[in-house]
Amino acid sequence: MKKFLPVFFSIMFAFAVMHTTELHSARNASPCRGLTKAACEAKAGCCWTKRYQREGKTVHGFCHKCGAKKAAAHQRKHRRRAQ
Repeated sequence: MKKFLPVFFSIMFAFAVMHTTELHSARNASPCRGLTKAACEAKAGCCWTKRYQREGKTVHGFCHKCGAKKAAAHQRKHRRRAQ
């Protein structure tokens, strides 16, 4: 029993550290986050969401990553608009 507890706590600590670093790693961050509207519309795979009202509060426009089909449609729409 004396050998079991230190090993158990060591394994649990290692698991907790791995889990925490995985949640906060840079690879989970969106490449579109924080872009301006112009930069967002120019970058493939990113979509701009316009400002809207939700529960009486204004949600400002923001850039987010969108799926491949939606991104392709978004790019076609902006190409037509530019012509």
